[in-house]
Amino acid sequence: ILLPVIESHAGCGFKDPNESVKIARTIARKKMARQSGPIVLCNGCVEIDTYVVVFRRTDSANGDESAPAGSEVTQTVVEQQMSVLNERFSGSPFKFKLRNVQFIANNDFYQNEFDASAIGTQYRKGDLSTLNIYFGGADGG
Repeated sequence: ILLPVIESHAGCGFKDPNESVKIARTIARKKMARQSGPIVLCNGCVEIDTYVVVFRRTDSANGDESAPAGSEVTQTVVEQQMSVLNERFSGSPFKFKLRNVQFIANNDFYQNEFDASAIGTQYRKGDLSTLNIYFGGADGG
């Protein structure tokens, strides 16, 4: 199976690939450009490892994790969202496999105005074929 090559995103925190990876991408693109006919892929045959980080507020008075009532993202919520994601991609070659959920108490990253590059650099797992999802606060602080 030959899949289109996806360029890395500058803000995701993943280091730029070395020269040999860039050359391999160029070769793959040229092969795809020469291929005739439609590319047929099986349903769910490409499994994408998915890691989730949930940022929570820290109560400065006692250091406990806290969240406004009804706004907390739990393990169950993440699993439900993964089911929705896989449902939406059914009929495509992609299936998302939840590998890990990490809960982090961090007021700065909990805010809506967080630095995606800093988060990606610090918490990103896997390589360019891995999906990382970050949840923060929806209440603006």
